[in-house]
Amino acid sequence: MTRLERPVDGSRLLGRSIPHKGTGNLSVMRPRGVKRILLARLILMSTMLLGVATTLSRDAMAQAEQVSFTPSGSGQTGDVSRRAPPPVTIQIDAAGVNSPVETSEIIDGALAAPSGPWVVAWYLQSARPGESGNVVMGGHVDYWTVGPAVFSGLGTLTEGEEIKVTDSAGNAYTYAVEWVRVYPVADLTPGQLRQIVGPTEEPSLTLITCGGVFDPDRGEYLMRLVVRAARVER
Repeated sequence: MTRLERPVDGSRLLGRSIPHKGTGNLSVMRPRGVKRILLARLILMSTMLLGVATTLSRDAMAQAEQVSFTPSGSGQTGDVSRRAPPPVTIQIDAAGVNSPVETSEIIDGALAAPSGPWVVAWYLQSARPGESGNVVMGGHVDYWTVGPAVFSGLGTLTEGEEIKVTDSAGNAYTYAVEWVRVYPVADLTPGQLRQIVGPTEEPSLTLITCGGVFDPDRGEYLMRLVVRAARVER
């Protein structure tokens, strides 16, 4: 798995990006100016796992939108106070990550981009570390005023390497990397999107950032890098 290249823009995670500050995940994360990216746009003309571009067929778009709205938690959709605490930090020694985690949302089918180069976004509609399901997070691979950002080393991870996530109550959870994959934004299908950000039967963690070649004409990365890890019971 090659290391990600430094983008000149920084707009989104799962789709096409617009030259701006920081980018980095699996949907359509736009620069802070735009702040969100539609998952449906992921399969768009030029999308970075989180971008904006061409349009899918009605059925495909509906499925992609459904993925973004489907909570990947353990089926707890009632009182939020009964759910596990949200994540507040993430540590990946093998990738040089030791960063705060902010709570973000999927609004109107779009994933909000992280607020800065060194913060990781956790999506409220996904699972929390103490729950079953898929904990989904995104981070910038680089930032236009900074260079390499929080997830710049994500592509170097290998199977078995550990990721530590701590929640607001101080509980620490360890995840072991299962796989690292790169997806061409233009070829993403609704099925792949579900596999990446949809619910999982076992406690999982999914990290998303931009990857591949940066296209200056389109102002976006042409690939999305995804890391899937499984929770380790200790």
